[in-house]
Amino acid sequence: MRRPNRTQLIIAVLAVGVFAAGLVTYLAERTDGQSKPSIASDVGQIIPSQGAKLAAEVITPKGVAHPPLVVMPAGWGQAGTEYHFVGLRFAQSGYEVVAYGQRGFGKSTGAVDFAGAGSQHDVTAVIDWSLANTSADASRIAVLGVSYGAGVGLLAAAHDKRIRAVAALSTWADVGAVFDPAGTPSTAALASLIGGKLNGVHYDATTTRLRNTLLTDPIAAGAAVRAIARTRSPVTYVRDLNANHPAIMLANGFQDSIFPPAQLVPFFTALTTPKRLQLAGGDHGGAELGELLGEKVGGPITDALAWFDHYLLGKDNGIQSEGPIIIKDAQRVSTRSFASWPQAPVRQRVHLGIPGATSNQTGNLAAPTWRAQILAGYDSTAASGQAQLVPGASYNPPHDPVTTLNKGTAFVWIGPPSVTPVTLTGIPTLQLSLGSSAGRPTVFVYLYDVDSNGLGTLIDFQPYTADGGTTAHPVPVTITMQPVSWSIDSGHRLGLVIDSVDARFRSHTPKNAIITATATAKYPATFTAPVSS
Repeated sequence: MRRPNRTQLIIAVLAVGVFAAGLVTYLAERTDGQSKPSIASDVGQIIPSQGAKLAAEVITPKGVAHPPLVVMPAGWGQAGTEYHFVGLRFAQSGYEVVAYGQRGFGKSTGAVDFAGAGSQHDVTAVIDWSLANTSADASRIAVLGVSYGAGVGLLAAAHDKRIRAVAALSTWADVGAVFDPAGTPSTAALASLIGGKLNGVHYDATTTRLRNTLLTDPIAAGAAVRAIARTRSPVTYVRDLNANHPAIMLANGFQDSIFPPAQLVPFFTALTTPKRLQLAGGDHGGAELGELLGEKVGGPITDALAWFDHYLLGKDNGIQSEGPIIIKDAQRVSTRSFASWPQAPVRQRVHLGIPGATSNQTGNLAAPTWRAQILAGYDSTAASGQAQLVPGASYNPPHDPVTTLNKGTAFVWIGPPSVTPVTLTGIPTLQLSLGSSAGRPTVFVYLYDVDSNGLGTLIDFQPYTADGGTTAHPVPVTITMQPVSWSIDSGHRLGLVIDSVDARFRSHTPKNAIITATATAKYPATFTAPVSS
C-alpha cells in the first residue's frame, strides 16, 4: 500500500490559503508595539532555469533596504505556497523570501530528477533571479527547506558560495543510507515518493528507471538508488561545504520513516562550518507541520529564523551558544544540549545470552556461547509501524506484546526491571554473528520499553542485511541503530527483538530459509545501551 505523503496531509489546509495571482499586502503589529514592515506577496512569478520554469511566491518586506534573501525550495510534490505562512513570518522579520515549487511539480515545468543536477542548479537560478528582480542583499543569502527542499538546499550550498546559511529540516545527507539502510531496500519510503500514479508528473530518465525498478523488481531498488546516490548526497560534498563555510542547521525526527536520522550524524560530525543538529520525537516533517500551516510557533522553523537572524542579521540571540547538538526527549518535555555526539561507555555494554527458547523467556545470560535459529519470512508481530506524517506531539509509537511474540519467528531478550528511571541518549549498538541457509541474512532489530504487563513501546528500530554469512559459517556483524533520547520509568525493562519481516522493507532472505544467530568466545553477542542518566 502506498503510504500517505505530505501532500495528502496538508493540501486541505493549504487550499484555504490559495489566493489569486498578484500582490496581496499584509500589515501586522509586534507584541512590543513596534510595527512590522508591511508585506507584499506575489504568487504569480515564473523563474526561468535550465530546462525548467519555476512557479514561485515572492514575499517582500516593504521599506526594508537591501533585505537578506531566503530561498525556500518546496518539498516533494508541493507548490511554493507550501511556505506561505512561513514566508510571511520571515518577511515580517525583514527577509526577502522567494519560495518555489521544484521542477516537474505543479505549475513548475521540467522533469523531476530526484534531486539531480537540474534541481540543484534551480536554487542558483532562483538566487540569480532574485538579485536581479528584488532589492535583496547579495552578501546575505540563505536557503530554508523541508524534506525534499532541505536536501536540495544542502546540495546547492555546496555548489554556490553565495549561500551563507542553510536550515535543512527533515532532511537527508546520504541518499543510499536512507533508501537502502544497511543494504536493506526501504521500499515503502521510495513508494511514498515515486511509487504512485504519475497524475501528470513527468520524471526524467533516471527517476523513471528507478521507479520501474521499484515497481517490477523491488529487491533491486536499494542497489538502484545507490547507483545514483553519490551526486544527490550532501555527504559527498562535505569538503565543498566546509570550504564555502555556510552556517548549517539540521533538524529531524527520531522516528523519521523516510529520512531516518542516523545518516545525519557522520555528516554533521564532518562539518567544520558553524553547525547545529537538533532531534526530537516524531515522524517525517512532523515537527515542522504546525508552523507550515501557520498554526503554531516554537518548532524547528522558529529555530531556523533565529539561526538566520544571528548569521545573516548579526543578532546576538544566543542560538550560537547552544548545543551544537540539541536533543529533545521523545517521552518527556525536556531538552538537553551536547558539545559532541553522546557516546555510551564500554561499561554499558551487556553480553547477550541465548535468546529465550520461547518468546516469553528472558535470555539466558549464563550461556556466553550459543547458537539459535528462526524461520525467515514469518511475521513475529514486531513492527516498525506505518508512517505517521502528523505533528510531532501527535506521534504514537508502535506497541507490541513483546512477551507473546509468535514462537519461532524472532530472537528475544528481555532485561531486568529498572530500579530507577533512566534515560537513553545516543545510538544503541548490537554485535553478534548472523548467517542464512539461503540468500543474504536480513534482520530487523527492535528495541522496546517493556512495561510490567509485557507491552512494549518501540524505542528504536534498524534493518540490517549482512554481507555473506551461512548457517554453517555465520559472520560477525555490528548493527548500529538510530539515535534515541528516551526516558524509561522505574520498573520497566528493555526488550530486544530480532526478526526477519517488516512491511516497510524488502528482505534479501527468502521465505522458509533458516536464519542463524550465534555468540562465540571470539565474537560474543553484546548490546550497548547509551544510558545517560
